[in-house]
Amino acid sequence: MVRALAFLLTAAAALAAPDVYVAPHGRDAWSGRLPTANAAGTDGPLASPAAALAAARRLGQDRRRTIQFAAGRYELAAPLRFLPADSHLRLEAAPGALVELAGGPQRRGWQVRDGRWTQQWPAGTRATQLFVNGRRAVRARTPNDGALRIAGFDLERPRTAFVAAPDDFPRIASPDGAMVVVYHSWETSLLPLQALEPASRSLLLGGPTHWPMGYFGNRQRYHLENRPEWLDAPGEWYLAPDGLLTYLPRPGEQPAEAVATLPQLSDLVQLVGEPAAGLPVTDVTFAGLAFADAAWELEPTGHSDGQAVWSLGAALTATGAVEGGFVDCRFTRLGRHALWFRRGCRGNRVERCQFDDLGGSGVRIGEMSLPAQPLDLASGVTVDNCWIHHWGEVYNGACGILVGQAADCVIRRNELHDGWYTGISLGWNWGRTDTAVRRNLVEGNHIHHLVKGRLSDAGGIYTLGRSDGSVLRRNVIHGIYAWDSPRIAWGIYLDAETHGYLVEQNLVYQTTSGGLMLHNGAHQNVIRNNLFAKGADHLIWRSPASIAVPNVFERNICLSTQGDLFYFDAKPDTLSTWDRNLYWRPGGEELLFMDDDLPAWQQLGIDRQSLLADPLVADLAANDYRLAATSPAVTRLGFERWDYTACGLYGDPAWVAGPRAVAHPEQPLPSPVHRRSGPHRDDFEGYPPGAAPDQLVVSRGEGRGGDISVTAELAASGQQCLKLQDAAGLQPSWQPHCFWQPGLRRGTAVLRFAARRAPGAIVWTEWRSGGYPYAVGPSLRWEANGELRAGARLLGSFPDDTWVAFEITAALGDGARGQWSLQATAPGRPPVQATDLPCDPAFRRLEWLGFVSLADLATACYLDDVDLAVR
Repeated sequence: MVRALAFLLTAAAALAAPDVYVAPHGRDAWSGRLPTANAAGTDGPLASPAAALAAARRLGQDRRRTIQFAAGRYELAAPLRFLPADSHLRLEAAPGALVELAGGPQRRGWQVRDGRWTQQWPAGTRATQLFVNGRRAVRARTPNDGALRIAGFDLERPRTAFVAAPDDFPRIASPDGAMVVVYHSWETSLLPLQALEPASRSLLLGGPTHWPMGYFGNRQRYHLENRPEWLDAPGEWYLAPDGLLTYLPRPGEQPAEAVATLPQLSDLVQLVGEPAAGLPVTDVTFAGLAFADAAWELEPTGHSDGQAVWSLGAALTATGAVEGGFVDCRFTRLGRHALWFRRGCRGNRVERCQFDDLGGSGVRIGEMSLPAQPLDLASGVTVDNCWIHHWGEVYNGACGILVGQAADCVIRRNELHDGWYTGISLGWNWGRTDTAVRRNLVEGNHIHHLVKGRLSDAGGIYTLGRSDGSVLRRNVIHGIYAWDSPRIAWGIYLDAETHGYLVEQNLVYQTTSGGLMLHNGAHQNVIRNNLFAKGADHLIWRSPASIAVPNVFERNICLSTQGDLFYFDAKPDTLSTWDRNLYWRPGGEELLFMDDDLPAWQQLGIDRQSLLADPLVADLAANDYRLAATSPAVTRLGFERWDYTACGLYGDPAWVAGPRAVAHPEQPLPSPVHRRSGPHRDDFEGYPPGAAPDQLVVSRGEGRGGDISVTAELAASGQQCLKLQDAAGLQPSWQPHCFWQPGLRRGTAVLRFAARRAPGAIVWTEWRSGGYPYAVGPSLRWEANGELRAGARLLGSFPDDTWVAFEITAALGDGARGQWSLQATAPGRPPVQATDLPCDPAFRRLEWLGFVSLADLATACYLDDVDLAVR
């Protein structure tokens, strides 16, 4: 009833004459009741949005009031703040008018010298963004493209310092004002550069990163910003403390025509209700307005979040806002998140709005923690027919739409593209604990060209935790490509014990990792009637449910063109219902179900009625996935065809055509084996001391003296080797450790390496099949007393401080027999040989090859000349 009344009031207001007029040529001393100045020049429209809001407030709340803006740009001196007394208010653009409410001044006029343009702004002007003719400029940075790579780690300061490579150490007069951007797989940290330590080539940061350095790779990426020494590429700019703005123009830009905008306000609009007191801001609607040029500011200790830039604010924020919304609006050139419906927001709508060039996310709904009381819950928010693109331009880990602790929300028929991380994210807890996330609907969205090789561990749609009654339906997702460490990007990503979802009639294709991920114990989800195609590395991750409430995976089409059908898992999920699915790989290449063919797979009780058959899509090469009526998925399995072309924007043809004008060159799938090292040789000679090989996954035991890095202290051959530095008190005991991911499945694997122990060191190397639980292959320990053991079996002995050459051999795939062999030699010592060492008979594939230092004291072991081959 309340929603219907609000609709009638909105319709009536659209027909009634506005109550307050605002125009760039107006005056705040006038009444605002006239759209233009009268003949005497004594009355007319108001000049500022703030004065218009005050005038509307004086009219009272006995009827709905309308503020109408004439075409023009309105620069806000302070955020527009709406209180419960401002309820039943509409702010609209005049018919056909382009209206911008902006958070920063604009200037024309440049001084040109030696190819550099300059403008003088007041001394002390602060700005983190510059737009030239509405296009985002780049703060002076190095490198100009891509990123630098960390060369080493500070073990005492794992979150506040790192070591640069010799050629990358900053040669700058001072670190004042400089910022370091560190990439952490699915997030970035923005931190002040506090100090430089030339002797160690260390960069000291002004605050901590949420994730320790090296957590997402040994040569973690970073770049540096905001020093005049780095101003060297077209499109870059630098604002000096004295207010001198310097800009290097892009090709084609002319100084007489170029307009500079330096955003100053971070907040543009605030709706401030009091949910707990029952005092909402009711029925406040914005129509046809653009909100532009809001700033972002770096906190004194920097900004670093665990995920989704959750602690960042928004340019437009609503708390306790009810039955209002935004229609036909644009949110552009904003430094933080664009629009956030916080606690107590209910029944708001965002319709036919465009969000572009955003520092953070497009739309946020709900808080990240459980509401303290029912009135604090964000609910019933609808985001419909919106175009959200090019977000995360400052904070790369932002999402197009982020739904936190919220219920009964509808995310329908939107188009999202060109973000650096996830498209639509829902839920905010990791596990089975209670949430407020219920009955959210994500339907008919077109989500594409995300992540783009910059971040990873992302999804077109990403979910967390409990969400009873929620639905992901008829979405089209494609073009999701991840960075290489870790190389993870899925179409639909059900993470962290996600449960309570119905996932049906979605089309997902061309992704790095695959179409669907059931991760970390996802359970009690129904996945049916979807088409998953063209995953680079694999197509589905079918992790077992964490509790005995299984998933259902039925009547899906899995069209694998390369890589694996399923992500490797040593123990297939036989608890969940997997049946009446169609699997296919074109071209005649064998399609394996883990290590089995379909009949052997079905003997496990899985996919008993499923088919291995061509689904008869219209044109796989052209990504035309319309199914023929004679498709066996339809005729034999009951797959329901649906019109996936009816996703994304709808309505006015010009509106629908907007995203089509954005060029997206075709990007082929990357090689399916790129994530894994495969047969591998490394003598550790090509790395700076303190670094570690890119393909080696390292866990040091944060901040307690453990380390794994290349050293020039000694070597079995050449000048360098890999050092595993242990320390007392590292927990768990298997810190530090490192491993490669070979991904070997056939033939006989032969591993040769040289190892050396310092006194008291314990070296453990092991082969594993991967997955959970994993099957163990060869496993060898070199004890502190020099004994060499395979399980309880004593094989021989070698002294401290001696390089020992090892050779381990084991058959894989069909040739695996649950046995392995060893040969170990050292100068002046009798060789150790064994050919019948037992291992788990289920070990058939080498997915994990690890080395562990197991001592509980300050000691070290060394590794050199690693050579993994297949014969």
